[in-house]
Amino acid sequence: MFDDENINANANDMNDNLDDMLDADGSRLRNWLPTRLNDETYLSVSIDFDANNMYMRLVNKSPSPLSQFAIALNKNILGLGLASTPSFPASLEFGDNAEVAIPIKLDPQNVGNEDKTELQLALRTNLGNLFGTTRIPIEITTTDDGNIGQEGFTERFSRYTVSKTINVEASFIGNDKTLAQRKVFVVGKNTVNNCNVVYVSFGFSPTLIFLAELTQNGQNFTALVKAETNFLMELIEQNA
Repeated sequence: MFDDENINANANDMNDNLDDMLDADGSRLRNWLPTRLNDETYLSVSIDFDANNMYMRLVNKSPSPLSQFAIALNKNILGLGLASTPSFPASLEFGDNAEVAIPIKLDPQNVGNEDKTELQLALRTNLGNLFGTTRIPIEITTTDDGNIGQEGFTERFSRYTVSKTINVEASFIGNDKTLAQRKVFVVGKNTVNNCNVVYVSFGFSPTLIFLAELTQNGQNFTALVKAETNFLMELIEQNA
């Protein structure tokens, strides 16, 4: 399966420049994803995550100032919740925007709605309450349990019977550094039909280990994901 002699050195550098991009103030550029709201007439919301925070970008589309902001997260399959009360701006004028870092944590008491693949949230403003959905950031819950090595990968790859092929358009496989930061462990590489192939493992507990065969084809890549059960597979596909 693995052929170290055919490793393409460029695979290590894929997306390197993008992953290391910083804003003018030295902070990491955010990958803002628009949040779907039940009413989008007066407020626009975009969200990004890292391991410690949910970042929220607010844009006032109303001619009136917005204030009295507060947020709540519904129970979800990961148990993601607020770690402390976030600090919102006191007021947001028409056309203005604000970025808020919202501390988050994983708490078993927040586990619920396990049939939902999106994070449900409620946002209070002086003009009323808004309800919305955004992605559940599964990447912040991966653990070192996924570091099973090449032998562990090979054994599970032949044994696992659940698989799903995920096509990711206009995207490149992350370099080794980026994948490691997300606790996605590279166990081998190869070149097949002139395409770079990267074999990785990742996990969420000692008994919940996933494998993936990532194949770069031009500007797109395909992920063949294998697991012992279907649990979390749909959420992984949503976050690909």
